[in-house]
Amino acid sequence: MLRLLLYHPHTLCQVFLLFSSISYVTPLFPIRLFLLFCYILLHLFILIDKGYQQHYTKDINHSNYYRYRKEDVMAALKYSKQRASIKKYLLHTTAHPTADTVYLHIKEEFPNISLGTVYRNLNLLADIGEALRIPTPAGGDRFDGRCEPHYHVVCTNCGKVFDLEMDDSYIQKINEDANACFDGIIESHTTLFHGLCAECIKKKNENK
Repeated sequence: MLRLLLYHPHTLCQVFLLFSSISYVTPLFPIRLFLLFCYILLHLFILIDKGYQQHYTKDINHSNYYRYRKEDVMAALKYSKQRASIKKYLLHTTAHPTADTVYLHIKEEFPNISLGTVYRNLNLLADIGEALRIPTPAGGDRFDGRCEPHYHVVCTNCGKVFDLEMDDSYIQKINEDANACFDGIIESHTTLFHGLCAECIKKKNENK
């Protein structure tokens, strides 16, 4: 009985109220005042406790909201076997594949992977600097696992993308020359050349 009253303040208040009402018909006036006083204190305690619980719950929900938002962002950076496989494939090819080509290759290792997952992982790798995204006029974006500064050439005939090996000092000189003509700060640049690859030139000459 005592445990019930202690863990249910509303019941305890009702008991105090009952005894205080009974004391009206008794000569024990001080007891009635004491019981009423306890009744008021208990009600104040209940109101304060409710307000604290609501505020505490709100704080928990508020903090969880930001914690979950942070976890959603960080989840994209957590280790993923699929993303690791995509990165490995990019590092071991010089074909500068499209997302469709990467998908066909990765599907051999992960049969249940979707094209959308491949797209998201490729874009994530490009956004965090672990791959290069190469926009091409026709054929969509190409991706490169080689991230150090270098140029690319797109063959206007077959559409293949090639690395263009140039001296790093030349790339840096272009940044310096551009910086001299700009009132801000040039940090980097990208250049995409267009031309005919050796294989297409050979085929063209053979068909003459």
